[in-house]
Amino acid sequence: MSFVDREADKLLGLIQEKEATIVLAAIGSDSKERAVLTQRKIPELDLQTEEPSREVAEYPIIWETNRASDLQSQTEVERWRDSLTPVRPKAHHSEKYFPLPYSTENSPSLKDVILLRGSTRRFAQKPVSFEALSTIIDCSTSHIPMDFLPDEQTLIEFYLIANDVTGLPAGSYHYDKSRNSLEQLNKGKSRHVSGYLCLEQLLFSDVSVVFFLMTNLSTVLRNMGNRGYRAAQFEAGVRAGKIYLSAYSLGVGASGSTFYDDAVTEFFSPHAEGMSTMIAVGVGVPAYRSRPGRILPQFQKRLKHASPIE
Repeated sequence: MSFVDREADKLLGLIQEKEATIVLAAIGSDSKERAVLTQRKIPELDLQTEEPSREVAEYPIIWETNRASDLQSQTEVERWRDSLTPVRPKAHHSEKYFPLPYSTENSPSLKDVILLRGSTRRFAQKPVSFEALSTIIDCSTSHIPMDFLPDEQTLIEFYLIANDVTGLPAGSYHYDKSRNSLEQLNKGKSRHVSGYLCLEQLLFSDVSVVFFLMTNLSTVLRNMGNRGYRAAQFEAGVRAGKIYLSAYSLGVGASGSTFYDDAVTEFFSPHAEGMSTMIAVGVGVPAYRSRPGRILPQFQKRLKHASPIE
């Protein structure tokens, strides 16, 4: 997240106020090793592209937000990185905790999971096991190497509504990472509430669990400036992707959603007071059998001879 936006956009040949660089990711190197800097000039891309849609909706506030979070020089980058301070979650004390059970289920390969992954459009109102839910939480809250946070730090808190989980009472919960447990906030099945919070979509009334990934924006913005909003959105997106992949690896489905911001915070309060939702993801048993994706023939041979990624 520590880079000069204008330089990255120019290098990639991006069209101003149509495309923007959000984050840079290093692939194929140990994140703990400092890369050797070179002075080699990298040519700028000049690609011919087609419009993704015949009708383009304009949202000026998106570009205003993006500009407000820009870093415009290497000096600004270094100043931003040096000013970062840990974002510590508020301490809470619940009367009831449910430790996450250890799961021994075997998972398919990452390649197979990627081909299985989709967005479920109908759920069957059937339960998932507490072990499966535990695996999803464990995978999606695991460490993500990011230059704006120290190891084991996170901007994102996991809140969830459990409608139908075998071995876990229906209710609303917060994941307490320090205890590796679900902290019960309220008891009772809330299918109508989970659907309402996700813009009144029946799809999210039918799911077994709805995750709401939340952050304390006032603290994030105070500690990280305007770029903190981008950082929180990015981390939430990566963790939502992990929910998807871990769910499909277990043979259940997932679907992302937008939501009523203030209503979500109110529902999980007083525990979630001051928190803002970044994304919601529903998980449950699909009501239909979907077909997995496939690798196109022209890439089969290339993948067969590719070196494994450690």
